[in-house]
Amino acid sequence: MGHPGALIQLLPLVISGFFAALLLVFGASMRPGAPRAWLGYLTLAGAGGAAVLAMWEFDWVSSQRFFDGMIVVDRFAVFGMALIAAAAALTSLLTVSYLDENGPKRGEFHPLMLLSLMGSMALVMSQDLVCLYMALELATLPLFALTAFHRRRSRSIEAGFKFYLASALSSGFIAMGAAFLFGACGATSYEALSECLSKGTTINTAFAGLGFAFLFSGLATRIGVFPFHAWLPDAYEGAPAPGAAFIDGVFKGALVLALLRLLTAPYGLSAADLPHWNLILQILAAAGILSGALVAIVQSGLKRRLAYSSIAHTGFMLAVLAAAGTGAGAVEGVAALLFYLVFHVAATLGLYAVVLMISRSSGENPDIKRDLAGLGYRAPLTAAAFTALLLSYAGAPPTMGFLARFFILKALLATSQIWLVVVLGAGMMIMLYYVLRIIVVMYTPQESEEGSALQPPTFPVPLILALSAAAALNLFFGIFPSGLLDFAMQAASSLF
Repeated sequence: MGHPGALIQLLPLVISGFFAALLLVFGASMRPGAPRAWLGYLTLAGAGGAAVLAMWEFDWVSSQRFFDGMIVVDRFAVFGMALIAAAAALTSLLTVSYLDENGPKRGEFHPLMLLSLMGSMALVMSQDLVCLYMALELATLPLFALTAFHRRRSRSIEAGFKFYLASALSSGFIAMGAAFLFGACGATSYEALSECLSKGTTINTAFAGLGFAFLFSGLATRIGVFPFHAWLPDAYEGAPAPGAAFIDGVFKGALVLALLRLLTAPYGLSAADLPHWNLILQILAAAGILSGALVAIVQSGLKRRLAYSSIAHTGFMLAVLAAAGTGAGAVEGVAALLFYLVFHVAATLGLYAVVLMISRSSGENPDIKRDLAGLGYRAPLTAAAFTALLLSYAGAPPTMGFLARFFILKALLATSQIWLVVVLGAGMMIMLYYVLRIIVVMYTPQESEEGSALQPPTFPVPLILALSAAAALNLFFGIFPSGLLDFAMQAASSLF
């Protein structure tokens, strides 16, 4: 364990746990039915404070190990903690008006968010399979309650149950994978496993490869990688919109970062030590991009279309993960993935802010044709911000999404993965097609009785702030990416 002065590097984790306990006490002591909007602001303070502390650490942090090397705090971990804590802070804005308007008025939603954030931070710092498993369970268990938060709605209960079943299967895969890896190498730390694989016998390598197949399958199930994604659309559709946004932004981001650390040499499992691993990643990435984008076209519900789009985005992340190996350009590949994660988190949370805005009048699951028609005339500023986010989501210039795809394609070309570049290009065209269809619907006049189409809707200030922040980030970093890219390069360099 590091010396006591080094414990300050774990402050973002401590802050999340402290505010979770504080919110749990405050929420339990409130009378039933009392307004709970201020709990969202307290959550914003806790998650925002953790993000600010992580960003403050970035300039001076050293690679410090804790708990016998099971946790490592380096620039990569600090970058990841800042990203997911900022995402949790933005998600808290989505909850401020939602819980009071949609009920049930209970106080556990916000502490559950911060407990999951705490586990997600530990995931990013994990350097050992035991720590990875414990952090994953801490991050996941609160999400079951968030997904099934509306106990009187059958879709919410179904969503929570499907998420629970998928996570239970995932936990079994991960435990089995860890057992095989320990049996092959006699260790659970990433560094020892990497050394074992690089020097191991054929039998050890075979057992370790089988163990890693189980381990990856478990993590892929939680992330929603094709073909382990069957639970994801129903879970996102039935969950409260802030809960779905948290899973897609904070939880998925932490899992991708944890997988990246696991697969990155010299202290991870090198692709060179796992036969055909890069090819497997490429196939899964291509299948995820095409299946997610194609199935998204036929979805009429906005949340369900975002869910399938998320599967396609996961394919993009896997593609750059295949390029972020141990050869030349590995740092650039990792940096490209970090840049893409920032884009994905910001765009996703902004899009779910729009879902919440529309659902105030249409219900929990807005229909694209019915509920978005005429939005460009009824709420022109909201529609403009929504359009900017949609174009970024599809990868159109001059948005952050375009540059994120460009850096991925550059990393793939540097490793001569030409066929995957072609698939990524096709996926971008498909996504642009169904995004433009949404935009056309928004700017099609709505025919309604008694002129109700001319009545401008009113939206809560926290949702407007969340949407504005997400749209501004996507446009700003689309035009001025150098600062963020420099931070991503520094974080990526700390892995090597």
